Amino acid sequence: MNKYLLFILLMAMSCLVEAQTTDFTYQNSNSNACLPIEILFSQTSTDAPVGYLWDFGNGSRSNSANPVATYSTAGYYTVRLITVYANSTAQKTRTVLVQPSISATFTSDKNYLCQPGTVIFTASVSGNLGRYEWDFGDATPHIEGTLNALPHTFTGYGNFTVKLTATSITGCSVIHTENIRIERPGITGSINSPILGCVPMIADFNAAVSVPPGSSVSNYMWDFGDGNFSNGISAQLTHNYTQVGSFSPALTITTSDGCTNTFRFDSLAYGRPPTNHIAYPIDLVYCGSETPQFVATANTANRYDWDFGGGAITSVTDTFVEHRYSSLGQKNITVTPAFNGCPGTAVNFQIDIIGVIARYSYNNTCIDKKTFLFNNTSQGNISTINWSLGNQAYSTNPDTVSHTYPASGVFATKLLISDNITGCVDSFKTRIYTAKPVMQNPDQSICINTSTQFTVVNNYTNPALTYLWHVVGLEIGPNTEASPAVTADTLGHFTNQFVVLYNGVQYCPDTIRLDHPITVRGPKIDFTAPASICLNTPLAVVNLSQPFQSADSIRSWNWSFGIAGANNTAFQPQPYTYSTAKAYNVKLTAIDIYGCQDSLVKKVYVRPIPFLWIIPKLVTLCEGQSSTLIGYTSDQILWSSANINFCTTCDTTTLSPVVTTKYYATSTNSFNCASTDSAIVKVFNPFTANPLTPDTAFCGGGKVRLDMEPKHKVITWVPSTGLSNNTIYDPVAAPSRGTIYTATLTDSAGCFTSAANISISVKSTPTINAGPDKVYPYNTNFTFSPIYSSNTSSWLWSPADSLSCSTCPFPVGTAASTKTYSIKVVSDSGCLAQDNITIFVECKGANLLMPAAFTPNNDNLNDLYFPLTRGIKGIKRFSIYNRQGQLVFEMRDFSPNKERFGWDGRSHGQNQEVGAYVYFVEAVCDLGLTLFSKGSFILVR
Repeated sequence: MNKYLLFILLMAMSCLVEAQTTDFTYQNSNSNACLPIEILFSQTSTDAPVGYLWDFGNGSRSNSANPVATYSTAGYYTVRLITVYANSTAQKTRTVLVQPSISATFTSDKNYLCQPGTVIFTASVSGNLGRYEWDFGDATPHIEGTLNALPHTFTGYGNFTVKLTATSITGCSVIHTENIRIERPGITGSINSPILGCVPMIADFNAAVSVPPGSSVSNYMWDFGDGNFSNGISAQLTHNYTQVGSFSPALTITTSDGCTNTFRFDSLAYGRPPTNHIAYPIDLVYCGSETPQFVATANTANRYDWDFGGGAITSVTDTFVEHRYSSLGQKNITVTPAFNGCPGTAVNFQIDIIGVIARYSYNNTCIDKKTFLFNNTSQGNISTINWSLGNQAYSTNPDTVSHTYPASGVFATKLLISDNITGCVDSFKTRIYTAKPVMQNPDQSICINTSTQFTVVNNYTNPALTYLWHVVGLEIGPNTEASPAVTADTLGHFTNQFVVLYNGVQYCPDTIRLDHPITVRGPKIDFTAPASICLNTPLAVVNLSQPFQSADSIRSWNWSFGIAGANNTAFQPQPYTYSTAKAYNVKLTAIDIYGCQDSLVKKVYVRPIPFLWIIPKLVTLCEGQSSTLIGYTSDQILWSSANINFCTTCDTTTLSPVVTTKYYATSTNSFNCASTDSAIVKVFNPFTANPLTPDTAFCGGGKVRLDMEPKHKVITWVPSTGLSNNTIYDPVAAPSRGTIYTATLTDSAGCFTSAANISISVKSTPTINAGPDKVYPYNTNFTFSPIYSSNTSSWLWSPADSLSCSTCPFPVGTAASTKTYSIKVVSDSGCLAQDNITIFVECKGANLLMPAAFTPNNDNLNDLYFPLTRGIKGIKRFSIYNRQGQLVFEMRDFSPNKERFGWDGRSHGQNQEVGAYVYFVEAVCDLGLTLFSKGSFILVR
């Protein structure tokens, strides 16, 4: 399915709001957009896109913000960018031109010249040529133009790289090179006959010549080095050398185009047999320990070939020669003189090698390596045997000797034998090495990945000694290193560490062991990590590391997730989320309490996730309507929901749910990585309005809270008169007369509407005016004169005390104290009304009464002295003074007629004297006026 075409066809449906714009720029990998080419595209969209869908027109796509596309074919490409926003998309299309590449080659009339000359080059190009540029590789100026055939003259020898740069009219260029070789004709030669020998000698010469194509050898000029020459056209020729001497033959060739070259053959030397050959030994008899000497002379001889009896030839130029024999017996010697390889007459003679030749073999014992067994392998008639074995000599005649050397040292060992018959004596010597080597290492334990030094002390001094080391889990050698530094790369408790010493085939290998174990300690690093994850999946690693030894606890951890700064020092880090898909090296490094450190690296591939975005995210439908959802993705898509009745694998799907439904889409790419998105289709269904408040009746001035269902609709009450708010579900209704309220409910999408009524009846209410507040002298009568409405049917006064009647309209009362009366009336429809009126007692000093005496003797009779009042609201100050004018009691701001605020006849806890005292009272009347009273009284006990 071509998803991108489908996206474009449905763009008008998804771009409901043209608020965003998108655009892009691009940059070619070469300035002229020539093949092969990579193009970097950079989006320049407005606002904050959630994703991008690129179609490069060449079958490739991308979801990156700034992708790179590769084009392998020239042409015009329509590049389309769809920028996806939260609830809309924007697109931009541009045409990209990829210029065709140009191809060019050239040929030359010759690519190999045997001398400087002119070469004609012919170019061939496919494409629209703009110009040529020739570089002949010989430091001459470059030549530009459009001619496809061009001569060039090379003036020297060498190998020249000729480069042609062809540029098209669109600026695309290509380079083609060829090599031109200018060198003399190549000649190789051989002589297929002896180069030494006797004259006359026929020498067979062969030559091979390489010349440029189209050329040939026109003449072979042979110089045989003996004064003779030959010209011809043959590369093979023989020549008869008749003169004695050394010769340097040469061949000079000339080609058809005038080129020449010379080849020189190996030197030849020919002669005649030497004469007057005399040869003899200095002595005819030699002991086996001696080196025989021989003499040979011959006229003109410049070489002597000796056969000392074994068949091997030893050639010398001196007339004197020596040869040491390794066996006894008569030896047949032959010597042949030669002049320039031409042999003369051989001379043969014999000598005798007599007596003894000393030899022995030896080896040490593996149980005791300083004990050696010597075995006499000497030749001849042995009369005496003398062994000198270091510090001990043996004068007996055993052929086999066992000797134990000191534990350490170098010992000269010698076998001396003699033949009493011939008087010949010979000896054979060797060196014996013994030692008590010790393997040493200063460490008991080391950290992994650190170095430790092993050493062998008290060692053998044998220069041929080699070592094979077995230490800290490693095998090193064999080598000649006596003190290697070894880096331990394996954890372990190594108890068997040793080095094997090799002194040679005569010695048992000497195995030396370290006298203590070495522990290679440190963290034992291990963790699990998946080989690959999807970009939207956090990387979860499991740390399986532990100390190699339980006591060596690990004190620090460091996780590196392959990104600078992306580190974690926890033992078990939280899963890490990557922001870019690529390969990462995940590394765990641990350090234990001893500072030992190790690390482990694992590669994790973070795979890209597909881009997926559904538009729109929220759809509102009336029941019965349909809508379209578009899943923008570059990969396969799969839809799912509670009710599937549409294409689940289409990018665009049309659906008509009957209830609000959430739809999910999943996009999966080739790495099996998935992205999920969702959209909600909200469906508005028909409904019926239903009042929750019944029809209601109340007295005038009353109110009721209205309510309606279903909830969460747009509601309007009509009429709005008497309502606290006509656009909420539960307004308070307080109409002044009977009203029918109609509630109209509409869903928020405007799909469906329903209405219902609530009836409110308002009953008649009585009215009452109790009149203004009144002031009367104390204890005088008064009559209430309220004004009632005509529909009043009953009355109720309160408080009822001091009134003549509590249920009559106009009761009579007595002003004994300031008091507020309430009158409640009921109408003929049962509605209530109420009013208040206050009767004040007149504010006069006579209403503030003070006793003339009191008796504070605790008999509960007249024990406290305090003001007695009528029409008084409060006492602001009550003070008592003695006859000396001293204040003995004072009380402020208290209610009147309260005994607890009175004086008990004491001051500062002491009973006061019997006698006259002065009081002072400041009081506030019920009417708000202030009264003052001053007088005296008697304290009696």
